[in-house]
Amino acid sequence: MLTWIFLFNYIVMDFLKYMKRPALMFAFVSALFISKNTCCQIYDSAHIRAMYSFLYRPDSNSLINVKEDVLVLEIGHKFSNFYSYYNQMSDSIISAAYNKQGGENTTSLSLTTKNVPIGSTKVILRNNVTNVYTITHELVLNSYKYVDSIKNINWAIKTDTATISGYKCIKAVAPFRGRIYEAWFARDIPVSSGPHLFSGLPGLIVRIKDIKENFEYKLLSLELLHEKKPIAFDRKKTISVTRQVYRRLVQNMINDMDGFAASQGMIFKTKSIDGVSNPPPPPKPPYNPIELE
Repeated sequence: MLTWIFLFNYIVMDFLKYMKRPALMFAFVSALFISKNTCCQIYDSAHIRAMYSFLYRPDSNSLINVKEDVLVLEIGHKFSNFYSYYNQMSDSIISAAYNKQGGENTTSLSLTTKNVPIGSTKVILRNNVTNVYTITHELVLNSYKYVDSIKNINWAIKTDTATISGYKCIKAVAPFRGRIYEAWFARDIPVSSGPHLFSGLPGLIVRIKDIKENFEYKLLSLELLHEKKPIAFDRKKTISVTRQVYRRLVQNMINDMDGFAASQGMIFKTKSIDGVSNPPPPPKPPYNPIELE
């Protein structure tokens, strides 16, 4: 079984676009694909599947530069899993292209990115009982893992109500890691869960955004699973770090993408639209992390 490491997440693709190196073709070294036997560890079975649209601004100073992802929240009794539907689609597209171009016999992959949806490679596994999160995120070639514990989000439940995505919702407000969030939750969906690291309300979070409108999650669909889907976490090789170290790694990647890739042994080759190979790196792109502290 091939484990696919998809190089480009939100940050990397925004970096390439910002520096005006929108390469129509990428050459990947064979190390991009790790061929080995892997399996997933099953933690629970999901009985609810929620899909969210996710709008975010990579640059907090730009009101018009808005990106999108579609995210999936699978909820079980003991565990929940949160991941990008777009990234799942990307993996399938790259897998098909890889097999078509020779599979394990090829040392590079030619791929146009024009119609490839870009989604986050971050996966969040939540222990619903202890509220401990295990988070993995692929940064270039390496996959990093850290554990995060959310003891309490200090929600203030308001009297405001609204109908959102077909559900009667109640408003709640809370500060969380440097931002203030406005959430709408549905008591009719009696699960204390939501997108990202948000939970602790007496009902599913249907919509949540920070008050400066840098990030917004909104429920697209909700499905009660009659055939329960396993909640599995990939046991492929990861590098365990602390949350603090992980944040420094992301910042290092933003500051020097080519240098960060080179530190992982990657040969990074692109051509600009005028045919110039390996153009000099431009100024680093803007960075607007969802967690400020």
